[in-house]
Amino acid sequence: MPFIGINVYDILNHDTICLTKDCVDYLHSRLLSTAGSARQRHLAAISFDAKQGEQSAEK
Repeated sequence: MPFIGINVYDILNHDTICLTKDCVDYLHSRLLSTAGSARQRHLAAISFDAKQGEQSAEK
């Protein structure tokens, strides 16, 4: 199976998997980019909530 299309279901659906170094590197970079995106969304939500709180306090 090409590792470009691998997903969590593919990994969890097997008792044993064998990954090449290239595959591990690819998955690692995908996990880091996804984690970075999630962190950015989280920080944006916190900033939005803080601004909403400031606007409520001003009223």
